[in-house]
This record gives sequence, C-alpha cells and structure tokens, in this order.
Amino acid sequence: MKGVIVIILTSISSILNAQDGNYNSLEKALLSPENVTTLTLVAADDQKVYESLGKFVNLQRLQIGSSGLTHLPESIGDLRKLNYINLRLNRISALPESIGNLENLDTLILTFNTLTELPESIGNLQNLQFLDLAHNRLTFLPEAFFKLKKLTYLSLYGNRFEQLSDELGELKNLENLELAHNRIEVLPKSIGKLSKLNRLTVSTNNLKFLPVEVGELSQLTELSVSDNLIKQLPESIGQLHYLKELFVRGNYLTEFPQFICKMKSIEYISFSENKITSVPICVRDLSNLRHLGLKECSIPEKERDKIIKQLPNCEVSF
Repeated sequence: MKGVIVIILTSISSILNAQDGNYNSLEKALLSPENVTTLTLVAADDQKVYESLGKFVNLQRLQIGSSGLTHLPESIGDLRKLNYINLRLNRISALPESIGNLENLDTLILTFNTLTELPESIGNLQNLQFLDLAHNRLTFLPEAFFKLKKLTYLSLYGNRFEQLSDELGELKNLENLELAHNRIEVLPKSIGKLSKLNRLTVSTNNLKFLPVEVGELSQLTELSVSDNLIKQLPESIGQLHYLKELFVRGNYLTEFPQFICKMKSIEYISFSENKITSVPICVRDLSNLRHLGLKECSIPEKERDKIIKQLPNCEVSF
C-alpha cells in the first residue's frame, strides 16, 4: 500500500512540475516543448540533448549536469528567453558562437568542463552578471570578453592562466574575483580600477609581488594571496580600511608588515608558513582582530608569550 502511495505522489508531483513548466525528463519535455520553461537533467544522453535543445523556445532556465556533454548545438542561440544556464560537470571543450545571441542571460555556470577557449561572441552577453568558469583549461580571454560590463562575479579558479589582460580593469562592476589555482606571475595594474571589488582570491599562483594598485580597492573585505612566492607586501594594502580577512599563508615574508596595524577593521590574518620571526607591538591596536595565524613561522617561545599578552581577545595559532 505504501509503495502505491509513493508512486501516486511521485506522479502527482511530476504532473504539477510539468504544469509549472518545470521538467526533469527530456522525453516528457519533448511532448510539449513550447511549455517548458525550466529543464533540469542529470546523466542525460549527449546526442539526444544536442538534437532536441533548440525546440524549447520558451526555456528560461537550463541545467544539465554530470551528463558527459561534449558540445552544444548552434540552436542554443535560438533560446532567447534563457536567463540561467548551468552545465557543470560535463566535457564541453568549446561553446558555439551562437551563445552570444542569449541577450537575457544573467547567469552562466560552466565549472568542471574542458574549455580551452571562449568565443568572441561571449562579449554580446550584455546582461551577464554571474560567470563561473572554474576548473577548465583556459589560458586566455578573448578581447570581447571585457565588454561584459555587468559582471559582478567572475571565477577563473583552477584554469591555466599565466597572465591576464590589462583590460581586466574594464570590468568595473566586479564584486568577487576568483583567480586561485592558476599559473599567474603578475597581476595587471588595472586591477586597481575594480573599485567595487570586495573579494579577491589569487592563492596558489606564481606571484612574486602584488601591484601597489591593489591598495586602490577601497571596498575590499577579503584578500587571499596564499601559496605564492611573495617576499613583501606593498604598503598600499594598509589603505584597505574595510579589509576584514587577509590570507598570506605559504609565502616568503620575513617581516610582519607594520602597516597592518593601520587596518582597524581586520578580523582574521594568516601569515602561517612564512619566515616571520617577530610581530610588532602595534598589533595590540587591532581591536577587532579575532584570529592571527603564525603556524610554522620562526617565532621564538619568548616572543610568542608577548604576542599572546598583547592580543588577549584574539586566538593566536603557532
């Protein structure tokens, strides 16, 4: 009896979802493609998706995950009502030029694919705000990419970039920029133009220094540069008055920067796995500091006791 009830409830749920335009079955969606507004597929047949995707002319949200998709049909460009695409965990190596026709698209998620390049037409996505390209094989961005003026979130995490275009500074609405786990050697000076940026992560790259222009990111609340080759931080970082979290673990700093003491909003600092031997007495002025990471630094036992006394309300890890 219970099994019958479950089957009935599942059928009712499926019917209600279909009435709302939400489908999680390609076969059922194809029975009335003009009624489909949301299509969510897992482990879908690559060829069937390729052949039928263009039929869903009223589609607004598309999510296909873990399906082994290797490419998208040009007909995806006919789905002009699409505002959300999530194609994570597939094998897509290239996007069709027609992707640029999706003028209403505001979210594009392509994490865990095999993209090696992006089409120039991506610059036509003038309403795109959220773009996640993490875990692909990208080495460069096309010139047209920097026309995406409405982008607020961009993740290039886990790609193969060695450098970034100076045009990066044109993405002036960016609030969150993820560049970790690449091979970047130098950040462009234009990064200082990203005046709305509040989170910047460039951990696990090949950076030997940060440009002084980082200090112009006046809205920054989190900066992560861990696991690079940095020997010294620019003093301009002391101008980041809203910074709350600073991660510099696993670099080659030999001194605790004095300018850190100017950063009254700072709550979390990690200088672990550096070559720091002492901490300036002015750290006691950091009244909001709640955690100071100094693991695997070369700080003597006596100096450790002093640091702990200077920061009675802060957790200090050695």
